[in-house]
Amino acid sequence: MRSIPDNSVDITFADPPFNLGKKYTGYKDNKRFKTYLEWCKQWINEMVRITKPTGSIFVHNIPKWLTY
Repeated sequence: MRSIPDNSVDITFADPPFNLGKKYTGYKDNKRFKTYLEWCKQWINEMVRITKPTGSIFVHNIPKWLTY
């Protein structure tokens, strides 16, 4: 997302791993609580940066994480 210009996208959608200890190829799904939240903040901030002020951001996750 870093290469996408600011305020240039109408809709962003994310369906990240839920950090439930599932086995993925190329991703560790058992990060420490704080580490997972920091990782989420990074890509969510990028979604905000690239989404137009009139656009929409959708994040699919579980209540455990969405409350933060």
